[in-house]
Amino acid sequence: VAQRRPLSSWNPAAISKLHRPSLGRPCPVERRRSRSSVGRAAVRRAPQVRPAMSGLRKNVSDDQELGVAAPLTPPAPFFAFWVAWGASGVALLFLGLGALISVANHNGRPQGGIYLILYGCVAAAGAAVAALRRPSTPAPPQLPPGSTGLLVSGLALVLLLLGRLLAVADFAARPLELDYGTKCDDTHCGPNRAFVVEFNSFGHCSQALVSAFLFPAMEDLLRRCSRRLACFARWASIGVIVYPVYNTIKRWVLHGHGFAVSSFVNNATEWAMGFLLGVALGVLATAVVPPRQEAEPTPCCTCWRVGDIARLVGGAVFGVIVVMDAVKMATTWSWRPVSPMPPPSTATLVSAIAPALAALVLGWAVVGARCWFERRERKRIGDSSPSDSSPNASTERGSSGAESETS
Repeated sequence: VAQRRPLSSWNPAAISKLHRPSLGRPCPVERRRSRSSVGRAAVRRAPQVRPAMSGLRKNVSDDQELGVAAPLTPPAPFFAFWVAWGASGVALLFLGLGALISVANHNGRPQGGIYLILYGCVAAAGAAVAALRRPSTPAPPQLPPGSTGLLVSGLALVLLLLGRLLAVADFAARPLELDYGTKCDDTHCGPNRAFVVEFNSFGHCSQALVSAFLFPAMEDLLRRCSRRLACFARWASIGVIVYPVYNTIKRWVLHGHGFAVSSFVNNATEWAMGFLLGVALGVLATAVVPPRQEAEPTPCCTCWRVGDIARLVGGAVFGVIVVMDAVKMATTWSWRPVSPMPPPSTATLVSAIAPALAALVLGWAVVGARCWFERRERKRIGDSSPSDSSPNASTERGSSGAESETS
């Protein structure tokens, strides 16, 4: 009887136990059938099933016959992401080398080229590590909604600063040297350069390196040391909004009438460099650290879940700050101090501010849709689970039925 019965009609849970290397005895299905004489004879005549070895299975047809899923090849989007990430890193590396050569010919500042080379090396290293793990290519970073909100707002600010830096005709800027032209107030003017050799420049950059903690791979790496340390890193990642909020409020109060030509842009650029470098380190950790099949840290589950909600709120506040920066920069774009500067251009203003606002709106639309979808799925799962499916409920129903029959 056991031989005639197809394997596809067996219990999948019992069949899966046949592939465990630690089980040298018959599975519970065989035990139950061996109680009868027919079952014992069938089990004796049944061929022995070898336990599967760890690693890739060689005979895929056996796994398909038993209903066990064979290891799948990583999908194409995995390779596409890492190829695009590595190509961008290599492109930035060569762009940094070209910037250093161009600056050296004009006796300029090498800060821009050095940063492009550093960022390109980190990005290319992440793609190279992912390529070395080719049989099990890691998935692209999958950020929770709170981390995505902070990342979207930070990248919108980076785009706003990039548009201001590329406004060469309006402010006589030099992008390869991270020079925004001239910064002025009511009394005097001076150079508006980022990454001057001083402590404040490196302090602004180091504050934004906590953006690496936005990636789950960094949290998994810290969780191997201490679960509470991983919770602390989740809350520390909200610190990426501290300096942009402070810088915006300070420049609004002190240099509100000349916000577009104030030191806001060079200080925010130093922060943006650290932010992008932290993102590159987070992607590198995603390629290096293998994912752990483990639940959330049990000692601080409340802290862990509330931390992502705090990230979402912080990202929303950060988005409002970016909108304030864009509006203030647009209203002060045409302000000119005493010193002669090129006349403003409306086309340059639109091309500098529109991409940042568009990226901010589109990114937060994706975050909102994702939050709504996850909430809908949780509600659907909660509604589909039976309210009285526990054994106690069935026992109580059985006992009440028996009492009614007795009465």
